[in-house]
Amino acid sequence: YLDSDTKVALISGAPSEVPEDWFLTNEMKAGARADVNGLSGTKRMLSHAIFTPGYDGWLEQVDHAIRDLKPDSMKGYTIGDNTNKDLSKHPWRLDDEKLVYPAYEKFVKAGLSNVCIHKGLFPPSVEKQFPHLREYSDVRDVGKAAKDWPQLNFIVYHGGYRFPGGG
Repeated sequence: YLDSDTKVALISGAPSEVPEDWFLTNEMKAGARADVNGLSGTKRMLSHAIFTPGYDGWLEQVDHAIRDLKPDSMKGYTIGDNTNKDLSKHPWRLDDEKLVYPAYEKFVKAGLSNVCIHKGLFPPSVEKQFPHLREYSDVRDVGKAAKDWPQLNFIVYHGGYRFPGGG
């Protein structure tokens, strides 16, 4: 990385209902960012902090991330647990005023403008297995949230994905 042509990189991760199944914790991402930027003497490495609407203590975790980890952006998975979809208990919508808007308020107050959202990549085989999560994987909820929060950039990963296998 230090000798590459890469100009900037972003450390990310994914949440899980099973704490051991998080790809990287928010603390791990922030620590790796600090290590790489310290070694390189630059700020080329960025990191997300994952936010998990509906999980126990999730807003307190947002406060902790903003205060202590100082993420470059926030990232959420609207289907909840993407790793163990069969365990996903906390799907959510971007436009849920009661659940999620308090977090957006915290992001804006902290000066965070990029809210990265993992959506899409829900082919028919996955939809067949987890039909209850389908409505949380599409982009129907983006428009209202974006209109209500013009100071935030909703960066939707895989949001325009069309499954190439038909269906």
